[in-house]
Amino acid sequence: MELLQLLKKTGCSAAIFDMDGVITDTTPLHTHAWKQTLDALLATLPDRGNLSRPFDPVADYYRYIDGRVRTEGLRSFLASRKLEIPIGETTDKSYSTIHGIAYIKNSLYQELLILRGVSVHTDAVSFIDTIRRAGLKLGLATSSRNAWRILEMTKLHTTFDVVVDGNDIENLGLHSKPASDIFVYAAKQLGFALEHCAVFEDSFETLERILALSPGCAIGVFRNGNPAVSKELYGINIVPNLTDAVKPFSYGMI
Repeated sequence: MELLQLLKKTGCSAAIFDMDGVITDTTPLHTHAWKQTLDALLATLPDRGNLSRPFDPVADYYRYIDGRVRTEGLRSFLASRKLEIPIGETTDKSYSTIHGIAYIKNSLYQELLILRGVSVHTDAVSFIDTIRRAGLKLGLATSSRNAWRILEMTKLHTTFDVVVDGNDIENLGLHSKPASDIFVYAAKQLGFALEHCAVFEDSFETLERILALSPGCAIGVFRNGNPAVSKELYGINIVPNLTDAVKPFSYGMI
């Protein structure tokens, strides 16, 4: 079954997309910046054996950081290494606070954006054009605070009817992913309940939350697999890309 047919069959009136990993290929930039930042942090601390091992840009990134706002992803990773670091002030710029570490990571990420630019998944752009022509509303829901800059860099800034990003999470008091708040809010801004929206996401934890509220069409976009996914994804359609020829399935393993 083609993806567009799947959306029509489930009665979806809108589609809401995650950005990183689904539409844009910024994950390598994020993982590089996180590894450089967190390895430098770990190097400043006393050796604690396996808890001091370098940041794994695959396992650690997908398990603790992917999809979350920077501070929440950092908290999750630090907890996995049994580290407690004060949150600090939003103006901090050192390794002594969570806000400071998040600032350092984002500074490195901004440098990489300039040096390497942003790649888009052409299949996603083509599919988005297809469903817009089919009359569906389009939303973007991302934890990134850099969403508008990236959308402008990729010339996608006029593509979506609604954009909800990391700045909205803070300003509106929404819960960060893996909570479903930004998707629920995006759906509301589009004029629909979430159950009438297809959601395209590459975080298994987030998809589980989406499925509980929107059983009709939760779609996991796992382009290269996801090491954090280790069990069957009951009820979630799994696709390796967003081409029209893809055959999603409801039961499977990555």
